[in-house]
Amino acid sequence: MSFHVFSSNRLEVLADIMAEMLKAAPLPPMTLETVVVQSRGMARWLALEMADRVSVWANVECPFPNKLVDDLFLAVLGKNREQPPFDREAMSWRIMGLLPELAERPDFSLLKNHADDPLKRFQLASRLADLFDQYILYRPELIRAWDRGKDNNWQALLWRELRGERPFVHRAELLNRFLSRMEEPSATLNLPARISIFGTSSLPPFHLRLLAGLAAHVEVNLFFMNPCEQYWSDIASGREMTRIRKKAGQGRGQASFHLEQGNRLLASLGLLGRDFFTLLQEFDCDYHEFFVKPAGSSLLASIQADILELRESEGGWKKDDSISFQSCHSPMREVEVLRDHLLHLFETDPDLRPRDILVMMPDIKNYGPLIQAVFDVGRDDSAFMPFSVADAVMRTDNRLLADFFALLDLSTSRFSVSRVAGVLESDALQQKFGLEADSDLIDRWIRETRVCWGRNARDRGKLGLPSFNENSWQAGLDRLLLGYAMEGDQLFHDILPYGGMEGSDGEALGRLLECLRVVFGFCDQLAEVHDLADWSQLLLELLESCFAVKQEDQNDLLFIRRGLKKLGILQEETGFTEKIDL
Repeated sequence: MSFHVFSSNRLEVLADIMAEMLKAAPLPPMTLETVVVQSRGMARWLALEMADRVSVWANVECPFPNKLVDDLFLAVLGKNREQPPFDREAMSWRIMGLLPELAERPDFSLLKNHADDPLKRFQLASRLADLFDQYILYRPELIRAWDRGKDNNWQALLWRELRGERPFVHRAELLNRFLSRMEEPSATLNLPARISIFGTSSLPPFHLRLLAGLAAHVEVNLFFMNPCEQYWSDIASGREMTRIRKKAGQGRGQASFHLEQGNRLLASLGLLGRDFFTLLQEFDCDYHEFFVKPAGSSLLASIQADILELRESEGGWKKDDSISFQSCHSPMREVEVLRDHLLHLFETDPDLRPRDILVMMPDIKNYGPLIQAVFDVGRDDSAFMPFSVADAVMRTDNRLLADFFALLDLSTSRFSVSRVAGVLESDALQQKFGLEADSDLIDRWIRETRVCWGRNARDRGKLGLPSFNENSWQAGLDRLLLGYAMEGDQLFHDILPYGGMEGSDGEALGRLLECLRVVFGFCDQLAEVHDLADWSQLLLELLESCFAVKQEDQNDLLFIRRGLKKLGILQEETGFTEKIDL
């Protein structure tokens, strides 16, 4: 077996190479093909391209790099390996439990301002857990030095406090055990038949060491996008050159440092790829290069050719619309301009298909709803084009999760009519309480009874405001109930009956009352403090009591349940038993 690195400046070429490899050396029937990707968008693109090239793309698993690492550790080291409280999430809770006591010690005086407020303490603990996780991946020698007692700065001391006397191991130690196991000649290993890594822009040294060790037993193929066919590890951007000269002294010229810029765009924008390219040179791999010179003389092709050959253009580029910049006053306008530009492309190029277009953005969380608003039009609309949003944030992509968080957010709100009505619009909640056919009727009741905010007078008093009941949810429901119970418009105990109630509306009112009773009851419990295990049980009960999902949404429900159950597991693993608020 060996470790193969296939590099090209074109992603389509890498897809061609992978397809030829699959045709030339297919795995046995029913054997899983493992292709590691860094995003679901890449997995979807690769599936479409492979289906075009090999006709059938099935029985393929596309894990993320960390998921592959966990699966391999489990396969090689067995189920009885120590479950480390050093995964990022568990570390956060352990650090949070340690901070109040440590903040009183002189060595940790920097942390004192964050130790008293639970939310600040959790945010700090999460940042520190992420930092330690990065150390494990990128600087394992530092972690091992701390384990041996070297250094007495506050991070090293916190790390040793975190480890304590428990016999747990972190991922750097697990990697050493894994590599040792790989070197055993008689080891019986349950490994994938073949592992391919496709379209990754970078991998930490941790993952590359694991893949290199794995290559002795399994065929490992890394398909790496490399924009330049020349050796470009030594190039430096103008900013880096300035920083180097300042650090070494102003008296020396640029030539004395042997600094090379190569191509300015590649030097300034390709830092991550440059570091990964340099890191790959340290491993014993079989390199296969498939560079393709850009076709045509467009502006884009000229810039790509300059980067490919590591040269600085002297200008004279052809001016065309292969690269364009749009300046917009808002994200919404950006999406509208994008739509208009895509419609223009479809009109001018009859061979262009929607699947040929990829739109990337820095923060899908902010743009996702805008994309839906602009592009989600009917098929009979002249602006219709099929689209899908990949790598969407789970809270916006998973409707049930969004409804679940909306209910949690309600418990910390003033119970304004917009907040509560938003919760009542949830399809899963309507299905649970049988409100699907009552939406318009309930909207009319809320509007005509003049409900504004607050559950009742007591709620308003808790906010330090006058304890009046008018225009609260209680006042609105009292009017509806009284309107159902009696006729006329005479006040009863200072309550004006709602006059629009009909006999057939009683069942709908009963369902609404039951829904609000359950929702408001859980809001009272959410306002209290609980430990992680109690939070897990309470939130699972809320999920079960307030939402019913259709068969096609069962995966979303299972996703939420797994996350909630993990809270109880985290308490058991980390020993964090402090009661915290929502």
